[in-house]
Amino acid sequence: MPACTKLREFLATKLCIPAADAVFSDGHFRSNKRNVPLGEAVGNSGLVAEELMEYGEFTKEKQ
Repeated sequence: MPACTKLREFLATKLCIPAADAVFSDGHFRSNKRNVPLGEAVGNSGLVAEELMEYGEFTKEKQ
């Protein structure tokens, strides 16, 4: 799962918003019902999401 998806799910849960409706846009976390500035959504504790990136096979042909 990409880190941005983890962040969206975490903030959606924190703000009681369905994750499927939530998006990051113009410094805000938005849904159909709410529009919260990211700084307010994250709060003083900050926010971190980590994930691995898997690369497919890289061949000379694809360069």
